[in-house]
Amino acid sequence: MKESIDYENILSSSPTVIIKELKKCHPVIRKLLLRLQKRLKLTDDEVYNLQLAVGEICANAIEHGNKCDPNKSVRLSYAFHQQRLLFQVKDEGEGFNPKDLPDPTRPENLLRKRGRGIFLACSLVDKVIFQDKGRRVILVKKLTHASPPPN
Repeated sequence: MKESIDYENILSSSPTVIIKELKKCHPVIRKLLLRLQKRLKLTDDEVYNLQLAVGEICANAIEHGNKCDPNKSVRLSYAFHQQRLLFQVKDEGEGFNPKDLPDPTRPENLLRKRGRGIFLACSLVDKVIFQDKGRRVILVKKLTHASPPPN
């Protein structure tokens, strides 16, 4: 039986961080993940992998979605639900079709300087869901040993 979790509903009332500048993207995510590490007993490897995955999606949202427009924001929401850490990244761009992205593992793309961020993020988490023409991305990471946060 395939489980059905309404990630969007779970994330709709979760804490949200606003990021406007590319240079603040990774420091904000790092600080957030270090707080979550303490609360959920995440391993250093989990923090590192999540920092890469969430950082890549946020950086893409700022750079490609919002075109580095300082008047636009990226909203990063997060939640812990049923041993899963959820992240939602929303931008204000025009969107894209993730199926149109070139495969970075194909020989003609191996030497390209760009084009690996989404591929990398997908390999570091258990599920990546693209919604609203790619303007909303949900990342799901199963945590088998995480402690639930205190009430």
